[in-house]
Amino acid sequence: MQFLPTETRRLYSRIQKILVVYCKNDNSDIQILFDLLKQFSLYYWIDMTPLIDLCTNYIPNHTNKKRKQKILDTALNKIQTSRCEFDQKYMFFEFAFMPIALQCYDNNELFKDLFTP
Repeated sequence: MQFLPTETRRLYSRIQKILVVYCKNDNSDIQILFDLLKQFSLYYWIDMTPLIDLCTNYIPNHTNKKRKQKILDTALNKIQTSRCEFDQKYMFFEFAFMPIALQCYDNNELFKDLFTP
């Protein structure tokens, strides 16, 4: 694969940063987060640090329980039913599901809230 011109890579990085800011809003469409994660393995030449920080820091620590529940449900649904590549399913698990699940390790109340039907 040829590398894209620097201007194009900068544009993609800026778009990603804008979408990450959008995803921090509790009313944003969760699908955008999963679209960003799906592209993670395809665009290896883009710095994904803002997306990783969103998934591993912001969402587990600053998002309300209802939104976390939606993210968990969507991640599990996509892992089970999506026709996307294995690498993309792994990104859903690693960056959407696990950071929230790990937050429940020492918090039984959060675990009950998020994992009890």
